[in-house]
Amino acid sequence: MVKRALIRGLWGLHENDEEFLPEMEKFKYAKHLVQHRRMSSSMERIFSCIQHEQSLKYKIPTVTYVLGKRYNETLKKMGLETVLICNDPFIYHAGLCHQGYWHKFDVLKYAMEVDGYDEVVFLDWDCYPIRPFSADMWNDLNKKESFQACLQFYKRQKIEHRKQLETDFTNSNGFLPNAGFIYLRDKSFIDEMKEYRWVPPASWSEESAMAKWLDAKTGGWVGVEKYYELFEPSCCNLHKRGTFRSRKIKLSKEKKINLYLLHNLKLHRNKSTISTIYKETMDKYNHGK
Repeated sequence: MVKRALIRGLWGLHENDEEFLPEMEKFKYAKHLVQHRRMSSSMERIFSCIQHEQSLKYKIPTVTYVLGKRYNETLKKMGLETVLICNDPFIYHAGLCHQGYWHKFDVLKYAMEVDGYDEVVFLDWDCYPIRPFSADMWNDLNKKESFQACLQFYKRQKIEHRKQLETDFTNSNGFLPNAGFIYLRDKSFIDEMKEYRWVPPASWSEESAMAKWLDAKTGGWVGVEKYYELFEPSCCNLHKRGTFRSRKIKLSKEKKINLYLLHNLKLHRNKSTISTIYKETMDKYNHGK
C-alpha cells in the first residue's frame, strides 16, 4: 500500500533557545544578522498562518517536521501532529544566510527516507484548504510527473542560465517552480538537488535550485504550456486566480477544476497583527517563559 502524507516544516530560534544564542553571535557579518531577522519575522507569520488555518471550516491532515525541541513542544500543545528531526533549531549554522532554505529539503528527505513515505506534498504555512480533503487529490497528482510545483513568474530575475523563449512579454528566467507546494514521489530528487545549491544570482533560493534541476532533467526550459502539462499541480493554485489565468500568461486551455489548496502569499501582511499573534501564542503555550 502506498504511504502518503501532506507535510510542513518548522525551523528557527525559539525565544527561549538561549543555548543557541552564542552560536548566532558568531555571525558578525551584516548578511547573517539580516537573515536571522528575516527568519524571526517569518516565525511570526507562520504562527499567524497556523491560527488562520485552525479557524477554517475545512481541515487537512498534515504532519509537521520540526527542528528545535521548544517549537516542537509548542506545536504539540496547539494540537498539531509533529515529528522532531533534531533538538537543534538549525542544521546549517555557518552557512545560514545562503543555506537556510535547504532545511525544506531536509524535511522532505526525512519524511521519505526515514519515515518511509512513498509520496509527499510539502506545504508552506500560507498554503491552506479551500474544500474538504479527498483521496482523489492523490489520484490527480499521479496523472502528472513525479515532481510538481506551482509555476511563478518573478519580475526580478532569480536565475540567468536560460535563453529567451517567451517572446511576448517577458524573460523566461523569471519562471520558477514556487516552493510553497512541492509534490514528490521520487526520493532521488533530494540527492540530485545537492548539485544545485549555488545558482546565481539568487543562490539562497530553493526555487532557483529547483528551476536549474528541472531544466537539467528536461534538457532546458520547456515553456509555459509544457510546464503546465507536466509539472503544474491540478489541486493547488498560487493566488486566487493562479499563474496561468493572469492577463499576461495565457494557456490554450485551462484545466484546474479540482482545487483543494490555495497558496495565498498575501496572507497576514499586517506586521503589527502577526507580531501580536505570535506573542499571544508564545504566552499561551509557553507560560510566558
